[in-house]
Amino acid sequence: MCVIIKAIHRVFSEAAKTEPPSINSGSPFPFFPTALSTPLQGSLFEIAPSSHISDLIDFASSLANFRPKLLESIAVDLSTDALTKKQQRIDERRWLEAQTETMIDVPANEPKPLQLEVGRPRIQPLCVLAFLLLRGWIGRGFKEGHAQTMITESISLRNFMENMGQRLPAASTIEENLKAISNKALKEIHLAQLALARNEKLDDFKKIRGDSTATDSASAYPIDSATIAKLLVRLCNDLGKLNRFGLKRCSLSEELTSWQAELEQLKYRIGTLTSSSAKQAEEAERKESEKTQVTDNQLSEENKESAKQKLQRELYERLYVLGEEILPELEKQYALVNEQIRNEQCSPKRQRRRETFIDGFKANLEASKQAIIQSKRRVCEGKMPSAAGKMPLSVSDMSAKFILKGGWDKTFGYRPQLSFSESNLVTALIVPEGNAADQGQYIPLVKVTIANTGVVPAVFSTDDGYTGAEQFAECLALGVKIVSFSGARGKALLGAEKWDSEPYKEARKARNGAESGIGVLKAVERFGQLATCGIENVRGELLGKVISYNALKIVSLRKRKYENESGKKWKAGLPEGMQETA
Repeated sequence: MCVIIKAIHRVFSEAAKTEPPSINSGSPFPFFPTALSTPLQGSLFEIAPSSHISDLIDFASSLANFRPKLLESIAVDLSTDALTKKQQRIDERRWLEAQTETMIDVPANEPKPLQLEVGRPRIQPLCVLAFLLLRGWIGRGFKEGHAQTMITESISLRNFMENMGQRLPAASTIEENLKAISNKALKEIHLAQLALARNEKLDDFKKIRGDSTATDSASAYPIDSATIAKLLVRLCNDLGKLNRFGLKRCSLSEELTSWQAELEQLKYRIGTLTSSSAKQAEEAERKESEKTQVTDNQLSEENKESAKQKLQRELYERLYVLGEEILPELEKQYALVNEQIRNEQCSPKRQRRRETFIDGFKANLEASKQAIIQSKRRVCEGKMPSAAGKMPLSVSDMSAKFILKGGWDKTFGYRPQLSFSESNLVTALIVPEGNAADQGQYIPLVKVTIANTGVVPAVFSTDDGYTGAEQFAECLALGVKIVSFSGARGKALLGAEKWDSEPYKEARKARNGAESGIGVLKAVERFGQLATCGIENVRGELLGKVISYNALKIVSLRKRKYENESGKKWKAGLPEGMQETA
């Protein structure tokens, strides 16, 4: 027995010493095997488990086989990003060389066309595609501790990278490569998924249901006092960092320290008025009322505010006064710094950092002014914020807004619109700015669905929030046969005859599939919580999660199709009397 085990061990040891076959021979993007998550040489004990990671890796290879141009698009994005960084390094080096006078007057050579040269091994496009699907499923970046542990311990991922002839890159390297992928390439991947599903007859995209949902932004819930204080503190901090950019130090160093301390104190006191400070204010108000012998609550209209409201208003007024005192000084400093940046020569790298700094400083100045104006309307005048003035609601994500949807709680973030096929594949994703009403997004959602799938659906079903006569007529004009709206308004618009007909009943029943799909997106892909800020970054993140969701859904549909076909073949081989029983 021992002799047999030693012989088997020797055979596998010799096999491990041989060079694995090159996957990348021939064309830049050859045919990739559909089981890249399995060991290349085989193993006695190490077997890749059937998991979401292995499913996503295998799907990445099958999608690359179906649409090889995807890898070309990813390669172009990676090359563009690398060339941009290389050009910046070349500009920096040329500027440094120009600062030293040459002893011999030699004519400068014409610069060669910029191109990437041989250097450290780069991550292959197929690996980047796999990591993109994995990041969408994880829902966070690879730098997160849980994600790092997952990818490090994954047998499927390690086998995949070994089969590709590469080592597992660091989390920062993965994120840098994924950051280079444009939203345009992400859309191409989404379209390729839908084309693959249609080509394999997993869905015909004839029955579509649409719905919207709310996603939380990657920022704290906004309070205008905290927003004003944070913006002003950020401006003060920025002026204290001028030496990092080679700029003259600010002359208001002592004032900046004093302003920051008072701003932080005001922000804290306003945010903790429900604690002992409010109780103390109420007690002081009660004692004052007893002294003046005010009975039976005979107070004037001006004095009807509670002690807590009075203290809150006084703290806000002090915040406004302090902000209006600080802003003129900050504007003077902005003018001085901006003039120095325009007139002083520096290296290209430092100039880019300076321009980024001064643009952000100016944006924060304008946001601080708007925040004070709009907050004054609410606290001092009792009015709603003006629609004409765009009040910043967050210091980290300026494009996030309050989302009000039905009877749900108010959410701070975004309101994406989604459409789902009969098998619950996401066929369209629209992320509008602000709290866009469902009715206004109905026709864009239908048009994007048709453009993405290449199919005019026979049925398009939504809830009552999308109902509108114009929407109904335009959707019919696009070629949709059954336009269904659920709810009282939809019933009034469609009429009793259509509403009670069997096709419209089926369409209303199928509409619940959209809510089911959104539930799975939020549970599996963390679609309800964002990790990035800014409207374009948010669109890319949500589309990445949709791509990962569709990948897992297609894997599930393939398995179901295989099981159904295998069951039919098995039943067909039975005698006639036993087929129905089986």
